[in-house]
Amino acid sequence: MSSASNTLSPGVRIRAIRALGQLPGSPQLRAALLQLLTHHSAAREGTAVLYLMTAVETLGQVGTVDEVDEVAAFLAHPSRDVRIFAARALRQIAAPSAVAPLREQASRELVEAVKIEISETLQILAPQGR
Repeated sequence: MSSASNTLSPGVRIRAIRALGQLPGSPQLRAALLQLLTHHSAAREGTAVLYLMTAVETLGQVGTVDEVDEVAAFLAHPSRDVRIFAARALRQIAAPSAVAPLREQASRELVEAVKIEISETLQILAPQGR
C-alpha cells in the first residue's frame, strides 16, 4: 500500500481492502493482495492481523488456483482467526489443489472452530473423501 494509505484509519483501510473483492480479479489486483499478505504475514495481534484477515478474505473472492499455495500457507498461522479466514478463502477459490493442505492442517489443528471451518471446506471441495 502507498504511504498515503498509512494515514487512513484502520476501518477505512479494511473497507478499502474488502472493496477490492468487488472488482474483477485481474493479475494486478491479485498481486496487490499478495503483497498485502506478505507485508502483514508476521502479524500476531492488533490491526495488522485484521488487515491480514481481510486480505486473505478478499483474495478468496478474486483468487484463482494460482493463489492456493499462498492462501494455504495461512492455514498454519498462529492466529486462529487467520486460519479460519484462510479455510474460507480456499473454499471460495474452490481449487482441488487446496484439498491436500486442508487435510494436512485438519490432522494437526487443535482449535475446534478452525477444525469446523476446514471440515466444511473439505465437504465442498472433496465430498465423500475424494
